[in-house]
Amino acid sequence: MKHTIHKLAVSNNRSNRSRSILIVLSISLSTLLLSMIASFGCGLVRHNRENAGNIYGNYCGTFRQVTEEQYQKIKLRSEFTNLGKTTSVAEVNAKDTEELRQKMGNTIGKVTMGLVCMDIGAADNTNFINSLEAGQLPQKEYEIAASREFFAYLGAENPKLGDSVSVPYRNNKHNKFKEQDFIISGILKSQETGYVQKSFQGYVSLAFYESLMPKEMRSYDVTFRLNPSVELVGDKEEALKELGALCGIEKKYVSENFGYLVWTYDPGTETVVFCVGIALIVILVSVAVIYNIFQVGVVQKIQEYGKIKALWATKKQMKKLIWREGILLSVIGIPLGVLAGCVLAAILLNQIIVDGLQRRGYTSLIKVSVVSLPLMLLVAAAALFTVYLALRRPIRTVAKVSPVEAIRYQESTSSHKTVRRGGKGISVTGMTLANLLANRRRTFSTICTMGLSCILFVALSNIAGNLDIEFEVRRSMEYGQFSVELDYSIGDTAYPENNLGNIQKNNPLGNELQEQIRAIPGVTEVKTRKLFEVENLAAGGEDNEDMVGNHTSICVMDREQFLRSGKGSELGNVDYDEVSAADGIIYGYSHFFADYGYQLGQQIHFRVEDASQAEYQGQIMGAFGSAPGMWVITEDTFQKLGITGNVTQKIWVDCDEKDKQQVEAAIQELLTGVSHVGTDSYDNVMQVVQMSSRIMQSGIYAFLFLLGVIGFLNMANTIITGVVTRKRELGVLQAVGMTNRQLNQMLQLEGILFSVGTVVVSLAVGSPLGYALFCYAKENHIYAINEYHFPMLEIGIMLLVILALQMGLSFLLSRNLRRESLVERISYQG
Repeated sequence: MKHTIHKLAVSNNRSNRSRSILIVLSISLSTLLLSMIASFGCGLVRHNRENAGNIYGNYCGTFRQVTEEQYQKIKLRSEFTNLGKTTSVAEVNAKDTEELRQKMGNTIGKVTMGLVCMDIGAADNTNFINSLEAGQLPQKEYEIAASREFFAYLGAENPKLGDSVSVPYRNNKHNKFKEQDFIISGILKSQETGYVQKSFQGYVSLAFYESLMPKEMRSYDVTFRLNPSVELVGDKEEALKELGALCGIEKKYVSENFGYLVWTYDPGTETVVFCVGIALIVILVSVAVIYNIFQVGVVQKIQEYGKIKALWATKKQMKKLIWREGILLSVIGIPLGVLAGCVLAAILLNQIIVDGLQRRGYTSLIKVSVVSLPLMLLVAAAALFTVYLALRRPIRTVAKVSPVEAIRYQESTSSHKTVRRGGKGISVTGMTLANLLANRRRTFSTICTMGLSCILFVALSNIAGNLDIEFEVRRSMEYGQFSVELDYSIGDTAYPENNLGNIQKNNPLGNELQEQIRAIPGVTEVKTRKLFEVENLAAGGEDNEDMVGNHTSICVMDREQFLRSGKGSELGNVDYDEVSAADGIIYGYSHFFADYGYQLGQQIHFRVEDASQAEYQGQIMGAFGSAPGMWVITEDTFQKLGITGNVTQKIWVDCDEKDKQQVEAAIQELLTGVSHVGTDSYDNVMQVVQMSSRIMQSGIYAFLFLLGVIGFLNMANTIITGVVTRKRELGVLQAVGMTNRQLNQMLQLEGILFSVGTVVVSLAVGSPLGYALFCYAKENHIYAINEYHFPMLEIGIMLLVILALQMGLSFLLSRNLRRESLVERISYQG
């Protein structure tokens, strides 16, 4: 009997080729999605675990501003291994001429350069060796390693190992620059970041730093790993702070290497949870799709199954028959899906992750495989379980029906007796609605399963459609097409002429330049920002006593700028009217607020560094996530200070798109010979933002494409199965007078109604889900997420694609039906 059931299952699958092909495709695609998600997640976990050190640095955390005495305590603790010392040594005065900048492709202002030193341990922790193109880390007192661009800004165009280069440097703002000859011991790889680099570092030896700085004044950033015996559970940063306290390190000087800790001590938990969540959704959708195909086919063939049961087949044998049909199709679909999923996962991992990291300079990455045999077996088992869930209802339907009921069975949605109503006339629309309503359970389940396929598409469209590139650009370029800003220092006693307060005494961005810019043909708007230098006159608390006499900057914001800066990561009260009324002050960087010992409500006392010598006293009312200055006051408060000089620090210039080139040229001409001024443009910032957002968009749209494929397959199998299983019925209708045109209209209308139902279900469920995802992304400051708007474009494209595919399918099926004669269709046995 087993052999008979097997032969019967094979025969059923062969006789229903269309249905069988659709089921194989559905199983294969479902398995593909499961395999791709599992393989991609596995590959991502493996990649990050193997390359955590290469990507994030091979260390657990950093202790900042460590003295020699504290360093000796750290060395004695068994909890720490692989210690590395690094510190900033000096500022470098680059030969930053207009001619050199043009040669280097830098059109956006002055570069900054510095010297840093590190020991062998720090070089190992930060993978310095991977940054070297040639040579080695400096060991002797007057050796240096840097990129070719660094040397170019010092006048050395073709640097070679062993060459001597003169470096003008100073180790603090109280000393003047002095020249020192260094021997090139290493050349670093250039960072091909896709945009102009404005900051460069040269690496010198620890011996050079120690020759400059007395032992009692030295301080380092110490990177470290932890002894394997140390267990990190719970809050890892808090655990590192407790270890730091044992060595006399204050909590504010302890920072964790988050990426390294996550992938080394807790490898991929969030990734695994995310992949499992997506996989469960895919299984749910797949169950609905496969069930829908089987159920429609089973109901249409219920009379045939009744005949088999009449030949003394038991319930158990009937269950085996349906299950065997599904297993035979799964044997084809599951391996294909597993294989295709692995290939796609490997491609996606390489394109989205590996290539992106390599473009950012991570060239020594360890390649990993996305294939895991146990995981693939688990995927195959999950796919088989999906088929099992989909077949449970059809199996029960076939097993419980009696032979007599099966032979006289007519598909209906109700077990109650009904009276069929006729009419004097009937239209194509009436016939279509009558068919759908007569089988309302099948109609409802079909619409729901098709809708499920599109729910995730709609939900993720709320993220993809709300990626606001313009918003991200405007974080850097707040207004207009171009910006002109002062290039200044704060608290430079060796070169006081470079300090903001002194530059603004004869402000190059004053009213005269502003009027000249406004007079440029094509300029439509000019905006300015005020920022001025102040001296701290009061400690404002025990933790801030060492800040008395320090110089800092205060930015002035109007209501619009205040509102813009107040979005995200703010602390306390950042309401413009309330801050103005209290003449309060806002700290510029909320992340460092507590680290520097500030508290909300604390009193601040500053003196303005200009001719007015005005003073400001007020309380700290809040903190922004980030701001252009260390402190922020409102325009109303600024007017009360009585500052007489021009404290413009930045100018934004707007113009029409067609006038951009001529306006830029005119601005550059106005600034020729003007010192302490740099420029930037909207296009430069846009280039950087677009490159950063490309990876995120690629991942989302790749997943949306796959969701679109499974949605189309669901719709296709529904329409095709419905037409094939009703071939005899449609043949009878044409035999009694239905024209080919009316047949095509009926099929088109059925498809349209299914499509409309699908869209309603997907929007009703997907839109609230998508909005919830958007709110979560905004609350967690996900890249380029700003204001919500309904993703009309993405949803519109989905609607057009669904309608176009549905109409195309209906047309092809109608034409295929017409190729068969009426006799063939009427005699068809599905």
